[in-house]
Parts: sequence; C-alpha cells; structure tokens
Amino acid sequence: MSNISINSQSAQSDTELRHRNVPSAPESAAKSPVSEEMVKAVRKLDVFTKLPEDCRSSGTASGAGITLVTFLLMFLLVCVEVNNYMERRVQFAYGVDPDHSAEMLINVDLVVASPCVSIGMDVLDITGTETHGTSELEEIPTDFELDESSRNRFSIRQHMQEAIRQHHHALQSDLFADKGWLNVLGSEQFQSPNERKAASACRLRGRFRVNKVAGNLHLTGGKPVNFGGTHAHFQASHATALNFSHRIYHLSFGEDVPGRINPLDYEEKVTQHASTNYQYFVQVVPTELHRRGLSAAAGATVRSFQYAVQELDRVIDHGRGSHGLPGLFFKYEVSPLQVVVKDAGLPLSSFLTNLAAITGGVFACSALLCYLVNAAWDRLCRAMAGRGSSHLPVVTDAGIRYASPLS
Repeated sequence: MSNISINSQSAQSDTELRHRNVPSAPESAAKSPVSEEMVKAVRKLDVFTKLPEDCRSSGTASGAGITLVTFLLMFLLVCVEVNNYMERRVQFAYGVDPDHSAEMLINVDLVVASPCVSIGMDVLDITGTETHGTSELEEIPTDFELDESSRNRFSIRQHMQEAIRQHHHALQSDLFADKGWLNVLGSEQFQSPNERKAASACRLRGRFRVNKVAGNLHLTGGKPVNFGGTHAHFQASHATALNFSHRIYHLSFGEDVPGRINPLDYEEKVTQHASTNYQYFVQVVPTELHRRGLSAAAGATVRSFQYAVQELDRVIDHGRGSHGLPGLFFKYEVSPLQVVVKDAGLPLSSFLTNLAAITGGVFACSALLCYLVNAAWDRLCRAMAGRGSSHLPVVTDAGIRYASPLS
C-alpha cells in the first residue's frame, strides 16, 4: 500500500509540474464575448438538423431498395434533361420588315429546250428598271435530255423535293434546326451529254441584282433590248417556233441559306406545243435567321428570302382568244412582313434549375415513400401482434426473420 501511495503522489507532483511548465495563453488570444455572440448567431442560421452518433439508426433492406430506385430514377431524369438541353429548337416570329435596303438577289439555274441564240432572260420591275445589262448570267449551249445516270439522280431529287413540299410545315423546323444548317437536297450539278457544245437547248445560270420591289423575271424569244425607254425582245422574223420545255435546278431569292426550302427546285415541264406560256406567281417573304451555338457562324444574323409559288401554263392560240407571248414568266411580289427564325435553345440557367428541381424532388419523394413503407410495415406488425400471431416479422440488418412474441 505504501508503494501505491508513493506512486500516486509522484504522479500528482509530475502533473503539477507539467501544468506549471505550460505557458499561459496571452489575453489577446482569448475569445472575446463579441466573437462568441457572432458565432452563436451564425450557428442559429443552420437549418440542417444534426443527430448524435448514438441516435442514428442503422440502414434497412427497404431503405436500401428505395435508395437504389431513387438513384436510378435520378440518373434517367438527368440524362433526359441533358438531352433536352442539347437539342436545338427553332422559334418563328412575324413582324414588319425593318430592312430598307433597295436591292436583293435572284439566283437562277435552269435549262430550256431552245438554243441560246434565240432566247433571252432579264428582269423588269414596276419602276421600269431593267437588269439585263448588269446581270451575272451565263448561257451554256447544251442538250435538254439527260443521260441515264443524271436522269436517275434528278428523279430521286425530284421525289425528295415533292415530299418536302407536301410536309413543308412539319419539316421546316427540323431543316432550320440542323446543327450544320445543311441543305437536304444538296447542290449537285446535272450534266447533259453535250454540255458546252453547240446543241438545241440552253442552260442559263447566274444571278440578278434587282430592286426590292415587285417585278417580272422572264425568259422569252429574242434578246432583250431597250428602245427609248421601251423594253422589248428582238427576234429575227424568220426564226422558227421555240419550245419552252424547261427544267429548273434552282431558283431562290437573296443569299443562299442551307436548310431553306425552294419550292421550284427540281421542277420540270415538258410540252410538245411550240407556243406555250408558263407563268409562275411568286410571293417573296423576307426571312431573318439568328444562329446560336459554337460554330464559326454562331451569333450571326443572316437575311434571306423564302417564297411561295402558284403556276399556270397555257398554249398561245390567237385564233381561240389565248393571247400572249410564249416563254417563262416569274412574276414576283415582295411581302412587307418578315419571318424571324431564332435558335431558341434552353438557357443554361433553366438547365441548372431543372437539374436542381430533379434532384431535390426525387429525394423528397423517395423520403416520403420510405416513410410510408416503414409506417405500413409497423402497422402490419402491430396488427399481427394484436391477433396473437405466434410469429411476427422482424426487420434486421440481415433481412427479415420471424420470431415468437414470447422470445
């Protein structure tokens, strides 16, 4: 006993020495009452309840199953939301055309079953302005008939164009929303067997820069001339009757915009009558496209034109009262309204908000479901105990076991 007391006294003396050797903290390091009050005030803002380790319950099999379903559902919803954010949408708006520019382009590429020396194409608008002297038009002698390969490819494009015309409103958004702003039909050139050789047909390809007013793009017999302000087409009196069967590869207004639908592309009219008048009544609608994305043209605004068309053809027979000139006449009018096409994708702020709503909503619903499952299980256990069942279901970490009420 004496040894024990001596050891305890020595241990106590060592502890006192250690306490004496430890330097006391300076007064400046002591916490002030103001800082302690601030810490208490900040802690009151904590809305997340904390449970001691002794009060936390271990997991259950039902909770684990609900947790797996929760994370799986959350993963699927997040994937759907990401796909929704990456998908491009197109929004159409309408308003008065604010562009006061005085000019626009007419792009044309067609073949007529008449020699180049006997026909001429130009534009005459309602102001009396002619464009045959300032146009960029190329006349290429060719044959009207296509070779077998070109005919097959042209027929395929023609059927595609017809399908696009029939489903124009359903396809318009998808064409403009294409990530590359691609042209569905492409710009393939169809060659005739005798391209660039003296032949019985003529291919006219180029563009006209015209006033942004109503006008008439026409192709008829004779070259365009101007006598003292009078517009006319000069043709030799002994010239043979001309056949105006034609094949339109491309006809558009304004700058070329991939994804735009041109109703007259790949149009073909064949007639056996020498004097046939083809009229196309075109309604031109200004179109403004706003691009958005990561491409080189992202954020650019492109102004172009769309158009709708109605066509009429008749044989010129003065004896039967059908008067006029044989040829092709594209009579166009410019609408005072414009269509605005915007790339209306989901903003990043909305995307993040939706992700937060998905995670929070799924967690809240899973917690409610877990509570309902546990409550139903407890009610079932009480009901079975009240009926005096000899075996009651008991939930443990290892699973479900049945125990007697007396055990």
